[in-house]
Amino acid sequence: MGMAVHEFTFTHNGRTFRCRIDTAGEAGGMARPSNPVWLVEVDGASHTPFDASLDDSTDDVQRRVTEWFDSTRRPSGPPD
Repeated sequence: MGMAVHEFTFTHNGRTFRCRIDTAGEAGGMARPSNPVWLVEVDGASHTPFDASLDDSTDDVQRRVTEWFDSTRRPSGPPD
């Protein structure tokens, strides 16, 4: 049985997120077919915030990505 979702793109708070399953360690990690991860590209950078699962749906992954992204954003201070 293959993954339910392999790749998709969505927009959140004005940013475009490209999400795809990485099984080859393209993001510099240790991903392989037996432990795939979600590769998330946003603002020109690639991230692998969590493992991929056989039962991942687009809605589930989008929710996890936005929660992860929102929790890692730091408020920027006033410009110098």
